[in-house]
Amino acid sequence: MATLDFATVEAYVDDDRLELYVPFEQKALGNFVKTKFNARFKTDGNKKRWVVEFQYAKASHEQVVAGIEEELYRLAIPSWRQIVSMFVNYACASRRYEVKFAAGGIRIMLPGGHPLHYHLGKLTGLKAERDVWKIPASLVDPKEIAEMLKRISREDRDVFKDATEPYEGRTITGNLLIPFSEAKQYGIGPDAIVFADYAFVKVADPQVVEMQIHAWPFRVTKTEPAEGAIRATLAYMDADPGARAVGKLMAMPREERPRFLDEVHADGKWKSRSSF
Repeated sequence: MATLDFATVEAYVDDDRLELYVPFEQKALGNFVKTKFNARFKTDGNKKRWVVEFQYAKASHEQVVAGIEEELYRLAIPSWRQIVSMFVNYACASRRYEVKFAAGGIRIMLPGGHPLHYHLGKLTGLKAERDVWKIPASLVDPKEIAEMLKRISREDRDVFKDATEPYEGRTITGNLLIPFSEAKQYGIGPDAIVFADYAFVKVADPQVVEMQIHAWPFRVTKTEPAEGAIRATLAYMDADPGARAVGKLMAMPREERPRFLDEVHADGKWKSRSSF
């Protein structure tokens, strides 16, 4: 099933039906899909969701999804659509934080014990689930949230900077075990940015320490065909542009993101070089 992420509301879709998980604070959405699309409420243990079967809804997958999104905006504060358009491409670069804007509201993840947990509880009257807040758009105070986002963005950038700053000015050179014909699938090209997971970095540059970031961004400075591989020189990005690149990557739908380099793409014979 494909996943649709409305920040507070989540849906799973296949060819025949849509399963919609709606928090109590947004129960009006359940009433909407019941009336509009003949949805049925189903409970299997702790699994509670609204199920829309397209044949009974007399609507296509696209029509149901569009209807849900429009109803979420209708239930939101008046400026919510504009706010989402401004922040829909924002995401965090580290694994310690998460911010997701969508039609349903905002999802925020904070480290355990973070002072903003108290402020979000006081502001919304809600409770976090395992350090994750799902704030319906009807409860958003734009001014208060904006101040919190400034702090989250700064702290997230600091986590990323701590992880990557020691390697600024450093390059690694070796064979990417990828046919040259598949370079575009990984975003490999002149002066392009590619993303690697730590498993790749551990093989290509064993001195690097694992940190809580979503991906390691590299600037491609040189490529040439090799036998069954791509001979490449990759430069570690400076912290600020690197964090922006990873944030932009994480804001993309999962199916649209370029593929990560992982350990199967490194032959273990990489060399590192520092400009310092």
